[in-house]
Amino acid sequence: CELFAPGSSFALSPTSGGVNNHVRYCDCDDGSRFVVRLYNNGQNTNRVAFEHAVLTAVGPHVLGNDYGFVVPKALKAKSGNGSTFAILPSGDAASVFALIPGALPKTKFAEAVGEATAE
Repeated sequence: CELFAPGSSFALSPTSGGVNNHVRYCDCDDGSRFVVRLYNNGQNTNRVAFEHAVLTAVGPHVLGNDYGFVVPKALKAKSGNGSTFAILPSGDAASVFALIPGALPKTKFAEAVGEATAE
């Protein structure tokens, strides 16, 4: 959290999501909440960079239209270098995303997820 989220004091708590990656909530001292993602992809940072580039490119298009869903937005590093992920001492990548309100679709909303994906 400290590299991306606002404030100087953070608390991590578990989420009910995350299939391939480790995901936690990051609660900041200013009351804001974010999602921390620790990538479990064999330390393939090119894959992380590509994912973030796609989200950055698609995000404004979706925001400007009423598609009924929101694209995740990674926070940029507080250092000002523009990075949306950091490499940890373990070699794994980590990022912090703005929290999208709502509930995880899981299998309960499989049809709606399929429709959103098709758009």
